[in-house]
Amino acid sequence: MSRDNFIHEANLLTDQQKNEECLDLCDKALAIDDKNADALLHKGACLIRLKKPEDAIPCCDKILNGHAFFINDIDLSTAMTLDNKGFALSMLGKFEDALEYHDKALAIDDKNEKTFVNKALAFGGLGKYDESLKNSEHAISINQNYAKAWNNAGYALHKLGKSEDGLEYVEKALELDPTDKDALDSKHVILEALGRTD
Repeated sequence: MSRDNFIHEANLLTDQQKNEECLDLCDKALAIDDKNADALLHKGACLIRLKKPEDAIPCCDKILNGHAFFINDIDLSTAMTLDNKGFALSMLGKFEDALEYHDKALAIDDKNEKTFVNKALAFGGLGKYDESLKNSEHAISINQNYAKAWNNAGYALHKLGKSEDGLEYVEKALELDPTDKDALDSKHVILEALGRTD
């Protein structure tokens, strides 16, 4: 399978949320070429979605240490790898380390709303909700249809004592993606804090 075919197939499986199948596809591609950074990038992302950050980090490191190589979109793919490592570190509670990787990713690609949201999550993990809000709002300025950015901003506002405003942001997130579990959880937390049940 060529790299272009692999990327197309991996993207389709990701869109369909078939993480186990995507992981299997990545492993098959890596068995043919263990320096295939595209397969490692997708494998790391799959492992993150499967809540296995400790397994995702070595995939990122192999790319970042120069032991695997991208064929196309080298800068953007490297930025995605840095962002993935940062997110995996946040999942492990290593928020300061995560911020370093998100900043490295943004130094390459400062137009990626996902990286700003992941950076906001790391700040939230540190209890720095003003910084979390700032990064979430920057993500919204890049892509007004990114539900996770609206949810993050809403939760940060709630933690900053502005629960009514936060609820409006979370409602916007749910308008964009009614199935977003994080936004549903945020809405429940905020309504409880406000003493409401609607």
